[in-house]
Amino acid sequence: HWHGFFQTGTQYSDGVPFSTQCVIAPGQVVTYRFRASLSGTFWYHS
Repeated sequence: HWHGFFQTGTQYSDGVPFSTQCVIAPGQVVTYRFRASLSGTFWYHS
């Protein structure tokens, strides 16, 4: 989950499983790909 980072075009990658985000099953790998359009401090946690 991102704080201070706009999820433009990738909002499906930041949300509640089964609701706004696909479920990440045990053993699966997820790679975030995004264009960094802002500078500053951002915070991510799972």
